[in-house]
Formats: sequence, C-alpha cells, structure tokens
Amino acid sequence: EAQVHARRAAEADPELPQAHKAVGDAAYRAGRLEEAAERYQRAVRLAPDLGSETWVRLGTLALKRGDRAGAVNAWERALTLH
Repeated sequence: EAQVHARRAAEADPELPQAHKAVGDAAYRAGRLEEAAERYQRAVRLAPDLGSETWVRLGTLALKRGDRAGAVNAWERALTLH
C-alpha cells in the first residue's frame, strides 16, 4: 500500500525527490534493481543532498552492474553527507 501511495505522489509531483526515493526503496526491496536505480537517480538529480542511504544504495547497484568507478563515486558522495 505504501508503494502505491509513493507512486501516486511521484506521478502527481515529479519534482518530489522523497517520492522517487520511496518508490526506489520499494523496488530495491522487491529485487527490481533497474527500477530502483532509476528512481534513486531521479531523486538525487532533484535533491543531491537527499541522504547518504540513497547514495549507498546507488553505489551498491552500480557495483552489481559491474561499474566499480560509479560505485566508488556514489559511496564517496554518501560519506560526504554522513
């Protein structure tokens, strides 16, 4: 139910980074990693300082895709926010 509300919020206001993060969190937990990465990217484009957890997950997703440099960059960003 929370995922449905987050999706509705993201659709109603595409400029709301927290809604994209919430949809990304739900996708991440469900194993929809590409969708999660896309939603997290949208969230941090809108609010680069959204939170370190988002950047940690982006780093983890980058590493899973084999993008070590992207993972390191995302994790370094997370450290600057924490």
